[in-house]
Amino acid sequence: MSHASSIPITSENKEALQVFLFSSTKKTQQRGQALASKRHVLSIKRNEKMLEAVVLGSDKLKSYSVHLAFQSGGVIGDCTCPYGSHCKHAVAVAKLLINEAPIVEAPVESLSAEPTLADLVSKKVNLPLAGPAAAFLKAAERWRQTGNHTVNQNTFLQAFGAKTSWNFNATFDIHPKALPPRDAWDFLAFLAILAREKNCPIPPTVASAIDPALIEELSKKISSHREIAAWENELAQWQINTVTARPKSVELKLHLSPGGPVILARSGSETEFTPAKIKTLRECESDLRYGNYGSTLLDAGSVSILAILQNAYGSINTLKIAPFSKELTHCLAKLCRTPELLPKYVLGEDGLPIVVAKSPLVWHLKSPAEGHSNYKLDLLDADGRGVPAPMAIIPGEPLHYVCGSGIYPIDRWPFRNRSKPMPMKIPAAALESKTGIRALVEMALPLPPTLQSRIRRIPLAIHVRLKYSDLGAAHIQLTARAGTEKNKKHSIWSGSKWLDDAGDSDNGDDDEMITLPDKSVLAPAASWLGEIPFKEIEHYGDPDTLHFRLIKSWPQQFLDWLAGRPDHIEVSLDKSLASLRDGAVSGRVSIDIEESSEIDWFDLSVALKVDDTTLTQEEIDLLLQARGQWVQLGKKGWRKLDFDISEEQLRELADLGLAAHDFSAEKQRLHALQLGSLAKKNSPLLDSERCKQVRRRIEDIQTRITPPAPSAIGYITPKNKLLGKDKAIFAARDQKLASAKLQRKINRQNQPAHSVTHITVFSN
Repeated sequence: MSHASSIPITSENKEALQVFLFSSTKKTQQRGQALASKRHVLSIKRNEKMLEAVVLGSDKLKSYSVHLAFQSGGVIGDCTCPYGSHCKHAVAVAKLLINEAPIVEAPVESLSAEPTLADLVSKKVNLPLAGPAAAFLKAAERWRQTGNHTVNQNTFLQAFGAKTSWNFNATFDIHPKALPPRDAWDFLAFLAILAREKNCPIPPTVASAIDPALIEELSKKISSHREIAAWENELAQWQINTVTARPKSVELKLHLSPGGPVILARSGSETEFTPAKIKTLRECESDLRYGNYGSTLLDAGSVSILAILQNAYGSINTLKIAPFSKELTHCLAKLCRTPELLPKYVLGEDGLPIVVAKSPLVWHLKSPAEGHSNYKLDLLDADGRGVPAPMAIIPGEPLHYVCGSGIYPIDRWPFRNRSKPMPMKIPAAALESKTGIRALVEMALPLPPTLQSRIRRIPLAIHVRLKYSDLGAAHIQLTARAGTEKNKKHSIWSGSKWLDDAGDSDNGDDDEMITLPDKSVLAPAASWLGEIPFKEIEHYGDPDTLHFRLIKSWPQQFLDWLAGRPDHIEVSLDKSLASLRDGAVSGRVSIDIEESSEIDWFDLSVALKVDDTTLTQEEIDLLLQARGQWVQLGKKGWRKLDFDISEEQLRELADLGLAAHDFSAEKQRLHALQLGSLAKKNSPLLDSERCKQVRRRIEDIQTRITPPAPSAIGYITPKNKLLGKDKAIFAARDQKLASAKLQRKINRQNQPAHSVTHITVFSN
């Protein structure tokens, strides 16, 4: 017998279960029958409102909860599987109840006597329900009857006609478990709040039936409940480390011992530093890698020292530190850049804090003693003492030589990443060879007279080629080479330094003499080339040619840089850049006048005369508009207009209401007396004949018996015309004339009747 035999149902319940089965698909009924036959229904029990069952899935790996509630309209089913209602699990329970549950005549205690959600809403809105509202309330009733505070995500979204998610097992909380609904209206309000959070609109008919005040009340309760739950979760994660052991502090130092670099360690309450054990260092490395700071603690300097032993994967496999290793050099360079850390974490061979010397080491070459055949090359400190072999060379300007006795500046280290014992004994036959002498010259060592006499210097000629290109973004191409007559490409400028393109030319060398280029000219050239004021850009093509992007104001910047060229450098410019170098155009301003139709007045025009006779008027206008900036004029190249005009001439133009850059074809009419100052001074703005013409007219005015010069009332200066002040000036003058006319009228009216008016008559 199954669990269904202990659940009594009425004949009406059985009919409702049969209707529930018929509403399921044929395939679902077959699968449900299979589950029932295989006894996958593990339990069935009844509570106050519904039947609850536990059904094992087909794979026997997971069980599902099934809820069945008898309503006046039939059976409402729900399941925790992804399909929700009318699934094979619910069908299996219904099959067992139909086949095995005992039938009782007396009505069983009502499993759901209260009205449904649809009944309540229909009564509230006084309308019959259909369409989306009826479908939504049917699903909501099913969720309510199950008594769960959660609902399957896809089941919820399907009830609103929304797009479902791929996550079949996700659930939504209808209400907090600790905040159950008090009645059906609370349940609907909770659904309305959840729908609002998930952007799922409730059917309008249902929404109008729910009290907004109730929704607001429950929303506040939900927010308060969530805040309390969040704080409870936060407080549960708080950890008060009152009983755990304190992390062990480990301090590391780097000892530059005579036998090589060694890491020393001190931990806990230890007072002395001892050679570090690999177990301790591995523990420190593991804590750093995984962020576990509960067992060991390292300060910043110790972390840098620990990194010396870490391989490419971050682990430590050995305590041995190789001189000139990349990790050792990197650590020393980092500590050297922080002067307060270096003496604290690096010890010399005597066990005392390392000292950085201020005076550089000096290379010293000692000739072979009598009876010996070896030169001695040594490095000496400021006191003339030798130094131990280096453990690292720290890059920078200058280099720094790191050894057990200290850290010293050094001008060069020609042995790359190799340590050399000092002093070095070099056989005379090797050092006195051409290769040996060249090496000594490269190191700038003072040569013994016997070797110096074997060197013949030839000058290096530096040639820089510059070309302008506007293909794509405008840029300049630069190629700089230094060479001799026989080797034109001895050195090539790379953008930061000179690179030897070929070995020193031996042509002309004999067994005794060595021909070497004089490289003293390269340093000032490198300084000038490095100051080019443009940004270098990548370009694929000739590897010897550098490309520099140009900006808007580049012409003047280029000329300023070009002007700083050392005298010994030969520069070749292409046609465009040559026009820029030679493209300054001198312009001279002159005034031309001619007598107007009115007596004593002249028509004045301003002319610009340039020394470049190839320029058209249109091109001159472009130069004027540029106001002293460079302009590219097609095939003619670059031009810039420079005015050949003095400050005095600028003031003279301003007095006439004109400016040096403002030229117009419109003629200005000026009185002869206004041009008098220019004529008297014989200003260069007026040629001599025009000056004489103006002076004659002024003399004629002064000797002629005529009324005075026209009143200023009707005259507006050209400057005020250019500024647009003519209307305001005329208006003010008209007002003054009207006021004077009115005052004269008033005076005449107030004059006594017997008064006599005296009229003065002027005769010619």
